[in-house]
Amino acid sequence: DIQYPFGYGLSYTEFEYSDLELNKNKVSKDGKIKATMNVKNTGDRKGAEIVQMYVIDTKCSVPRPEKELKGFNKVELEPGESKRVSFEIDKKDLSFYDSRSNSWKAQPGEFKIAIGSSSQDIRLKKGFRLK
Repeated sequence: DIQYPFGYGLSYTEFEYSDLELNKNKVSKDGKIKATMNVKNTGDRKGAEIVQMYVIDTKCSVPRPEKELKGFNKVELEPGESKRVSFEIDKKDLSFYDSRSNSWKAQPGEFKIAIGSSSQDIRLKKGFRLK
């Protein structure tokens, strides 16, 4: 059993995640997707949050981790303050190393972006398709 999940941390305040938006729901191999969401300090103290972005390949020809950390942003917020946080996803974020061909590959298919405060505390998810 894992005592503390990846990205786990303690804070003196609480944060709310909302309104995850992708600027497109389909992307080509050479394209990019931008993911944007709100993070709000819902507590009564100033605090900092590390917002983490994971990519999930829902079906792949090789075994991959359940989710892969592809980005993070530190956000400092006053009580009641809200900020938009953005991430950009490109081909390298969707690729895996294929030992059979000795090359990096990004296979077409369904992916999900998962946003959370740790690997086990995912707050938002949204899917897209790689063409």
